[in-house]
Amino acid sequence: MAHTGRVKGLENLFLIGKWLQPPGKLPVAFITGKDIIMRICKQEKSLF
Repeated sequence: MAHTGRVKGLENLFLIGKWLQPPGKLPVAFITGKDIIMRICKQEKSLF
């Protein structure tokens, strides 16, 4: 099960990194970073 990247009680904090989704490693860190950037852009109604 993958982590959502959100922390309950903290609105504008997003977690990224290789430990959030199995199997880990560096490519997963890039993917989680991109996913969070895309979520922020969607939330702010701006282009990715």
